[in-house]
Parts: sequence; structure tokens; C-alpha cells
Amino acid sequence: MLSRGSCFAVRDDNKLTTFLFSAHVAAPYQFLDLYPNARDWLEFVRPEHVKVFVECWKDDESARTFEIGSLRKHVSRDVACGVLCNEPTDFAFNPMKLNRNVEIGSFSDIICEGHNIVDDKNVPEQHIVSGRSFFRTDHQLFLSTDDVLPHGMCGGPVISDKDNSVLLGLTEGSIPIGTISEDTHGEIGKLLHDKHGAVCIESRDLYDLIMEKDGCFEYLR
Repeated sequence: MLSRGSCFAVRDDNKLTTFLFSAHVAAPYQFLDLYPNARDWLEFVRPEHVKVFVECWKDDESARTFEIGSLRKHVSRDVACGVLCNEPTDFAFNPMKLNRNVEIGSFSDIICEGHNIVDDKNVPEQHIVSGRSFFRTDHQLFLSTDDVLPHGMCGGPVISDKDNSVLLGLTEGSIPIGTISEDTHGEIGKLLHDKHGAVCIESRDLYDLIMEKDGCFEYLR
């Protein structure tokens, strides 16, 4: 197993169930800087060497596994998507509605959902962390979170605290307190140096990826 992270299903305009997840989880060989301990061999991994699966866990710690195909990633954001190789008839994924026009306002209350690996059995534990939108750059939206987001939450949904049916985006990455500073990251480090943070990919980018907008995606396999 190369990597694990969170994911979620959405329903697109073509009525297909599509899964969204972090590109660095689905294609770690394209993010060598995030895996320094494996760089010496990971650089030789190619898309044809890798398969991507979704695990759906139950309360009794049993899981069903489904293979994902038609993989593609965003050209500038750390997010990828794919569809089920074989759609099951005996399992419901309860996909979320993805609306391109949803935008996160300044200092909006949000909730980050995802999973964390908590024991030697590699059983994921659901994790829910509250927070708020904090500041925006030309390329990214930063969140301030009440607690640190475990790395396993990358790829999980960011939803509205007011209405948990409203999908706002996807957690791109976690920024625990102390990992950045003003000296190394300028204004971003100054604002987040004493706060837990995260980076969010907003719905419009997710929508453009899923709908294969020209110039915004590339196929992984």
C-alpha cells in the first residue's frame, strides 16, 4: 500500500457517482517532496503500476473495497477524481451535491470531515473538526481549524457549519501549529503561526475537474 487518505462521493451533471480524493494519495509518485523517505524508489513508479481503491467501513470494523478507474488530476491543485470500475447494485454511497457556484465567504464557519488511522490494524476513525475560512491568496483558500487535522484527512469534504448538506470544498492539506513561520512563509506564516490551519480546494475547482473543463485536468490512467 503506497498511501491512504480520505475521500467522498459526489454526483455530477452526468448522473455518475464520482469520487474525489487528494492527488498526492492517488498518485504519490507525482509528489516526491511529500514522501522523502521513499523518494529513492518512488520516482520509478508509473501510473500503470498503481491501482486506486475506495474503502467503505462499517461500525463493526469491516470494509468493502471498490476499485476506481478513469483517474484524472487537476493540473494545478492537489485533487484527483475517478469513477467506480464496477458500480455495485447492493451498496449506496450517498453522494454529495457539487455546485460550482458555491463560494466560501470571509470568516465563514466550516466543518472539515475525514478519517485518521488510529491503531495497528489500520482501521480509520472518523474525524470532524470545526473551523472558519481565514484568508485567501490568489491561488489558495486557507482555513483556521480548532484542532489539528491529521494527515489522513487530506481529501475529505469541507462543508458548511450552518447546513451540512452544502459542500464547500475539499481539504488539500493540514498546517499544524509551528510548521510555518513568518521567516519562511511570509504573510501566510505570520497569520497562521499560532493557529492550526488547512488549505481548501473550493467547489468550482472540483466541478471543473469532474466536468473535464479544457485545460484544467490531465489523465492519470
